[in-house]
Amino acid sequence: MILLTAKVHFPIRLDRYLKNLYPDITQGILQKALRSGWVKVNQKKSSANLRLENSDVISIEDDKLKLKVSNDKNSNQLFSNSTISLANKILNDYLIYEDEDIIAINKPGGLATQGGSKISFSINDSLNYLNQGWYDLRLVHRLDKETSGILLIAKNYLASVKLTKAFEEKKIQKTYIAVTLGRPIKETGEISGLIGKNRNGMFEVVKDDIENGKMAITRYKLLKTFGDTSIIEFTPLTGRMHQLRFHAQSLNCPIIGDSKYGSLASKALSQNMLLHAKTIILNPEIFGKDIKIEADLPDYFMKYK
Repeated sequence: MILLTAKVHFPIRLDRYLKNLYPDITQGILQKALRSGWVKVNQKKSSANLRLENSDVISIEDDKLKLKVSNDKNSNQLFSNSTISLANKILNDYLIYEDEDIIAINKPGGLATQGGSKISFSINDSLNYLNQGWYDLRLVHRLDKETSGILLIAKNYLASVKLTKAFEEKKIQKTYIAVTLGRPIKETGEISGLIGKNRNGMFEVVKDDIENGKMAITRYKLLKTFGDTSIIEFTPLTGRMHQLRFHAQSLNCPIIGDSKYGSLASKALSQNMLLHAKTIILNPEIFGKDIKIEADLPDYFMKYK
């Protein structure tokens, strides 16, 4: 244990003080150092947002911290700058909920959940980067690249098992908000049918498939109309690929900006797809407590509010 000082102006947050001393330190290493007691203020563990005064004594296990930063720099060569930047945003900018079992982020539209042939980086890539040393973050469901909103991430294996089982047993309720072109004939209703992948076209989409499809069920509620557009709340009771986008199309209310299921008119209204995972409610049987998470709508929805 040694004492270090940096050329800074007090008062200053502890995390900013440490970044002055170790310019290459990542947010993940910084948090690990604080949790592990490698950094103490006045001989006590402290949080990143602690405001330091000039009289405070900062003790740092410099050898451990330098070794971790060095190893992290070497391993970072396996990951793109975009992947590392996204990892920091997941832990900070996009984070909307965290407890001992899960984190939830407000995923921007246009960001892929998982990798693919035409995807340069994804949330899963960034989780792999974070999982190199001290995290054990696991995807338990996914959102389409174009869809914004709540994405749950398990913080350990046991939590991932519980969440996966909860999704299968319908103990997690998800609510989406969509802006559509057109108005449904009925203000509330339920859409159901067997759907399966259509592998014949240019894009991967779904279609009605009575012979080999799986049941897809969605409840909907009309919230607001203005002109030729509507705001519809969708509650999926199953989790099929592109389910809400396909069901919106079947209502003759294609989601604005949907490049796969929208009409020419609805595609032309927005560069962004206006489908957002707004709310998730977890049954208390999953983690022993009621959990309700909400995610703010992106700015490009605001003109339709």
